Amino acid sequence: MSFLKLAPAVLLGALLSACGGGGSDGGDNAAPTNLSQSTAEARQAVEFSVSGAATIVAKSSVLDNNPLFDLTGPGRVAAQAAPTLKAMGTSRPQAPSVKAQALVSFGCADLQVFTGPCTGTVGVDANFLDSATQIPADSFLSMTFNGLSGVMDGVSTRIDGVFRIDFLTAVNSNATSFANARLRITLTNFSGTEGAVSYGPDSFAALLEFDALGQPTITIGDLTLSKVSNLVVTDNSNFRIGSAQLRKPYWGSEANKIDSSFQTWTVGQGRPAVGSVASLTASNGVTAKVEVSASSSSSVVYPVQIAIGASTKRYTVTASYASATAVPTYSVVEMP
Repeated sequence: MSFLKLAPAVLLGALLSACGGGGSDGGDNAAPTNLSQSTAEARQAVEFSVSGAATIVAKSSVLDNNPLFDLTGPGRVAAQAAPTLKAMGTSRPQAPSVKAQALVSFGCADLQVFTGPCTGTVGVDANFLDSATQIPADSFLSMTFNGLSGVMDGVSTRIDGVFRIDFLTAVNSNATSFANARLRITLTNFSGTEGAVSYGPDSFAALLEFDALGQPTITIGDLTLSKVSNLVVTDNSNFRIGSAQLRKPYWGSEANKIDSSFQTWTVGQGRPAVGSVASLTASNGVTAKVEVSASSSSSVVYPVQIAIGASTKRYTVTASYASATAVPTYSVVEMP
């Protein structure tokens, strides 16, 4: 039911910090303003990669869990479809109607999305009819979830908070392409669970933009996510990112950005798995490659390469864990 979990998708819970401080920085003193070669920067590149992967999963989880609105449409491929109302579309002909410019409250059973007992209500406010095939620009759809819970698509689900969509461009709900569409998604205290995955409460505004080929990009503040594919989330400590691109501020200066590309980044029991790779490119042209060469419950080893032009320096960063839930401490060795 997710446009965020299918390729090529976008993702979007609070930012998860799956890495922590501590450990040696090799004695580097000056605080850099952009990516450079040092033991401290090698460690920061690892922390950036680990937290970046968690960010992709967190934002994907929180934006994905809306039982009334689907940006793919039933049976369609993610980036090639226009949105539909999940509980009000042609696949659910008996579902309740939304009238233009009217706030309507539904009990959980009215939505026809749950199997078996359910609890809670949802208030829906919109300035267009749910039967409209053309959703005009400047339209909105606001959904307020009040303890909505039950089994949906075979998964125990709970939702609270406000999920609002503003259509910045017109959208044809019968179209086969979402090309050039722009939406603003605003969450207010939005939280819940889907199976073992929990998210929120979160409050933020996200800009969702599709290019001429229907490829989506999402911007949340100073975060930009795109080209996420094959995202599989079992829970917050176990997930796999087939590929993704993420832009975040450089850790030493928010004025500079780091573009990161993830390839087969896998986390099991809270530890990045062997074979996970993240490639970083800074705004000054410096690049870094972070890999996972060994992983266990007590430590994870990351070979790191940082390149400035033809000069490449190599480091080994080791994250050590005192317990299963402990924040890691880091040691860094520059390789000859």
